Amino acid sequence: MGTVTHLDAWKQAKNGDATGNGVPASRGEVNSSLQAEDRDPRSSASEDDAVQRCYRQAIRFLASSDKTKSELRRLLAQREYAPPVIDEALSRVVAEGLCNDEAYAARFVEKAALQQRQGARALEQALVARGISRQTIEIVLAERPLDDAATAQLVAEHYAATHRSLPDDVLRRRLTGLMQRRGFASGDARAAIEAQLSQNGLSD
Repeated sequence: MGTVTHLDAWKQAKNGDATGNGVPASRGEVNSSLQAEDRDPRSSASEDDAVQRCYRQAIRFLASSDKTKSELRRLLAQREYAPPVIDEALSRVVAEGLCNDEAYAARFVEKAALQQRQGARALEQALVARGISRQTIEIVLAERPLDDAATAQLVAEHYAATHRSLPDDVLRRRLTGLMQRRGFASGDARAAIEAQLSQNGLSD
């Protein structure tokens, strides 16, 4: 049986085990494979250069959790790899499809949509903080439009249901702050708050 490479281990973790049965490998199995390759003199002889070591470290980071290209760059810089070395290693990682900022952003938005807790503005800020370009974010949000008005309604309903004892002015003020923190547009936030207060018989 041939040596399991870092790339093979990562692909097994993402897509399924080596038998092709579609069962993802655990992080422990991936790390064991990576460690086995490190101990293999055949691989160490061929990987004894800075770019390859940097590439391998990037794969290790990706094996532990999904990351953007910017996050990988920051982590590799912390390991004191030179910028040109990082550039070349990341180019290889991206070319092999192991790090894809658009796919990362799509997963992030889809998860947020299921949780129904944040508006589009908050999602944009979170993705920018992870190093995703605004152009990529715009593409992802255009392909996966969010219903901020409906989500704002759900947030207002949940908060009001768990804070029934609050006076009307306090509830309005807290809902307004909550909507701002969750990144909802002012129009959607105001409509959700007024609808909820009206339901509760609290509207002016």
